[in-house]
Amino acid sequence: MENSENKTKIKKLIRFSYKITIGILIILILFISFLTFITIERERALMNRDMNREKTIIAEMTARYITSEDLLESDVLKMNLMKIEADNPEIYFCRIVKTNGEIYLSTLEGEKGKFIDNFSLMSFIKSKIITQEYKGEQINVVLAQSYLNYMVMIGYSLNTIQKAINGMIVMNASISVIIILVIVILSFVITTKMVQPVKELTKGAAVIGNGNLDYRINIYTRDEIGLLAESFNKMTVALKKTTVSKDYMDSVLNNMIDTLLVTGPERRISMINKSACKLLGYSQADLLGMPGDRLFKTRNNPFNGSGFRELLAAGVIRNREDRIVTGQAREIPVLISASVIQYTNGELRNIICVIKDITEQKKSEEELNAMHKKLLHSAHQAGMGEIAIGILHNIGNILTSAGVSAETIAYSLKKSKITGLLKANELIKNNKNNRENFLLHDPKGKYLPDYYIKVGEMLGSEHETLEYEIAFLLEKITMIKNVIDTQQEYAFPHRYMEQINLISIINDTLKIEASHFKKHEITINIMYPPYDNILIMAQKTKVVDILVNCFKNAWEAMQNIERQRELCIKVVLNGDDTVAVHISDNGNGISDENLKKIFTFGFTTKEDGYGFGLHSCAIFMSEMGGNISAASSGPGKGTTFTLVFPLVKEEMRSDE
Repeated sequence: MENSENKTKIKKLIRFSYKITIGILIILILFISFLTFITIERERALMNRDMNREKTIIAEMTARYITSEDLLESDVLKMNLMKIEADNPEIYFCRIVKTNGEIYLSTLEGEKGKFIDNFSLMSFIKSKIITQEYKGEQINVVLAQSYLNYMVMIGYSLNTIQKAINGMIVMNASISVIIILVIVILSFVITTKMVQPVKELTKGAAVIGNGNLDYRINIYTRDEIGLLAESFNKMTVALKKTTVSKDYMDSVLNNMIDTLLVTGPERRISMINKSACKLLGYSQADLLGMPGDRLFKTRNNPFNGSGFRELLAAGVIRNREDRIVTGQAREIPVLISASVIQYTNGELRNIICVIKDITEQKKSEEELNAMHKKLLHSAHQAGMGEIAIGILHNIGNILTSAGVSAETIAYSLKKSKITGLLKANELIKNNKNNRENFLLHDPKGKYLPDYYIKVGEMLGSEHETLEYEIAFLLEKITMIKNVIDTQQEYAFPHRYMEQINLISIINDTLKIEASHFKKHEITINIMYPPYDNILIMAQKTKVVDILVNCFKNAWEAMQNIERQRELCIKVVLNGDDTVAVHISDNGNGISDENLKKIFTFGFTTKEDGYGFGLHSCAIFMSEMGGNISAASSGPGKGTTFTLVFPLVKEEMRSDE
């Protein structure tokens, strides 16, 4: 069987030598044909030129000979024309034509006195050649003018040229055939010698492919084929050293930690390792022949459904998460990697599947998620603590102003003229029986009317002061109530998404942070679109947390700079149903290296920082369908945080 296959390969190689010979032959024939064509056309052009020149000379000499009317009447001219025709077999006729187209003299019988059709004598200095048809054949006619303005016409055939060309074709063809035969024989001999080493290489490859690693290829030429044979022999030696036994491979597979399954084209298990029996809870006898699809919880696994179609299309599946069902009906989370082995014709041969148990990994992920939730809760509590601090600062500032008003009221009451008024009233009561005489003649009584007028003016002024301070005090009490209401609104986390007025929530957060901005003398520039109802779908407490973090980072970055401190808040409506909030400060700025890590958990540049403020902001924004980014031109050049929220579409807006 092997010998017949080798003979078939050798025959194919011999046919390959034929192909080389035929290829050379075709190229040679095309080259010779092209060269012959060029040569013949060149010879044709040269012969045609020489004949035209010769006949033009004959016509011009004949025209010069016609110098008088007497010569035209003599038989000498006709004899000359006859001689010219006789000496040149290719000439069909010679004519002497008058200026009106009448044939005066011709070597053809019966033409004298006839007129040439469509003949008009054109004046010209030099002779010229025109092509006409004569007895169904295209001929050249030379026209030469005599001194008497008679026209000499000599018509001649080009068959002589064609005969010479045909002779050349026959000669060239004969030479070409001889050359081709010689080259074919030489090329066949050369290609046979060239193919012989290739035949030897093919034979050696077949023998080595059948497992005989002791075979050596005997080619010792000092060319590329010899180098290839030498490399082939070295490869065989190296392959023999590295080839392992089947027992060794079985040992490797059985000691694999992960589960290995191999199926045939019918997708039934044909090979397993020990880890497969241990993980799947089946014996080896139970697994061999079992459909691979039966082991998986999902229908779209590598052995069935869309999972199988994807595997065939891509050729490989890597780390696909799934669940398998063990022999004890227990579900286990796994990672699956599978690849396809195909025959050379593309037909499915085997599916190799590696299954990794990720039960412990899943437990770790659950623990990590629990820690992550605690972290987010801590971040929220930290945000609420920041809000509470801001609110306490605001309430403290308001209470300070309210205290000043209360002290003013107390001072006004203490210094009030109401005491003097009561004393004056007491004097009037004591003199009620002698009131008229008291008011008219007693020095104290005379002073009382003027005193009452002055006291009335003073009490009016006191009343205005008390009225202003009481109004101011009531205003501060209302502000305290509003601040507390704001704190209560955002103190507890809202676990649901709702429509929120973005402008309103920014203004509320600015109130919370107002004390910090005032303390650090920060000027706030706000640029809002000309709309007062920009609705986003978000969670209130998370948005406040994010804004408080951004505002806090801004005033902390500006608290130590010497220049004017400015915070710019700009709200921009994007064209993709989103709205962007740009929060820019002119503080310390951020380096390029830190910009890449600013939202990473645990990263902080503050001595007392924990590194989860901005990280939690990024998570909150992602959960709400938005995103947060930071940009800075470098240290000392300020920072801009950009928050992008999805807008509530018009058709989704709820009536307010």
